[in-house]
Amino acid sequence: MLQTIYWTAAACLELIKEDMLMFSFRIADKADVDAVFSLMEQVVHSLADPSLFIPETRQSLERHLKEEGMILLAEEEQLAGYLMVRFPGNAEDNLAEDAGLSAQDALRCAHMESVVVHPDFRGRGLQKLLLEQAERLLPEGIGFALATVAPENHASLTSFLRMGYSIADTKMKYGGKMRHIMIKKVTHTQDQK
Repeated sequence: MLQTIYWTAAACLELIKEDMLMFSFRIADKADVDAVFSLMEQVVHSLADPSLFIPETRQSLERHLKEEGMILLAEEEQLAGYLMVRFPGNAEDNLAEDAGLSAQDALRCAHMESVVVHPDFRGRGLQKLLLEQAERLLPEGIGFALATVAPENHASLTSFLRMGYSIADTKMKYGGKMRHIMIKKVTHTQDQK
């Protein structure tokens, strides 16, 4: 099922104009791991409060692409940002229970995991665009999009709320870091196909 998602998504290239910039969106492949990792490191080092973001390892990025989901890239002559989407299935860290979903609904969840925007592209709605594009690429069986946001990360929280996510709970996650558990019911329309 995931290979079908990748193929369909890889064939889908969209240009969106936002704040006079043209972003192209595509699904990352193994050749993009170094650029994704480099952007993540740059952003982590630029944060006033590094606890707002839980960084990935290069190996976890590769495993993510191979086994767990997809990484959606936004480019505008360079890598402007990315969003990791994970299909957790029965994994112990599935946020479904935290969000109050049933065991059956847990199998229909996608995690909108790391969202990273290059400092030069912040404040232009790119996180929102990445979320919109990722939601369009979700397979038909997915019924819920889940995410975590640090309560102090007002920009990210505002983006998720504007995209129709709500706060299902607030609790300690990731080794003692307070996080809002965000949830959105996903609906599939004909123009997504």
